Amino acid sequence: MSDPKHRSTEYPLSTLSPPIKPNDMTKVKAQSLAVSNHYVKKEYARLQEQADVIMKQFRDLDRRVKITDVVMNAKMRFKPVIGRSYWLYKRKSKGYVVSLIGKDEWAVGCPHDFVAEIQQLGDSTWEVIQVAHDYEDLLPQKET
Repeated sequence: MSDPKHRSTEYPLSTLSPPIKPNDMTKVKAQSLAVSNHYVKKEYARLQEQADVIMKQFRDLDRRVKITDVVMNAKMRFKPVIGRSYWLYKRKSKGYVVSLIGKDEWAVGCPHDFVAEIQQLGDSTWEVIQVAHDYEDLLPQKET
């Protein structure tokens, strides 16, 4: 059996025992808090950076979906080739039309209002290459 006088305690058991001074927990807690705050700030900044990238990707995808919606509802009499440029025009009567003929390639003058130069991407969404100033709200360009 062990001697009860020699057990480890936080306080001296006799007057001849060496003094036991408790650790200054204020300093230990302050250091621990500083380390945890530093880690949390770094982690927060890293997560914020990731969130910014994800939000940019979301806005880009949303923009492409809006553009694709306009293009798919436009009159088109050909099968588009991925990666080739086409031109979107607003017809004088109603609606939009996608054309193989560029805004500066018309012999007599364009019978429609130029909206944008567009290009179909590999995932069947459409990207705006150039947009007319009057239609920037309808077809926003890619963020830089």
